[in-house]
Amino acid sequence: MSSNTKPYCFCENNKNGHYRSFDVQEWREALKALCGYSTLNPDDGFRSYVSPEGLVAWGAYAQDQSGCSKKSSFDFTESCIKWMSQLVEACDGSVPEEGAYGYGGGFVQPGADGCIEYYIAKS
Repeated sequence: MSSNTKPYCFCENNKNGHYRSFDVQEWREALKALCGYSTLNPDDGFRSYVSPEGLVAWGAYAQDQSGCSKKSSFDFTESCIKWMSQLVEACDGSVPEEGAYGYGGGFVQPGADGCIEYYIAKS
């Protein structure tokens, strides 16, 4: 994450109990499914994954592109793996080998291809 990007972490913002924790296996399945798309194009909607257990992950051009570089096509796979991993590690700590993990969060990453929003949570 860039130094000026702070994620919104659900573990810190879950007073009403809306968000549930997910485990490492769920996290790995979401990352594999979501980040399996090769290219994100400016006219695309968003890339998403929803597990049977209710884990939702997505990546998309942010609605508000103010101050962002012009949207352009880019390799979503590499970017998705990098930023989704940094998002959950920033919110929930290092990924353990197995077991319970965390609550996820969301953030907008400014880049050379526009601002991309990433999100992962289970509710």
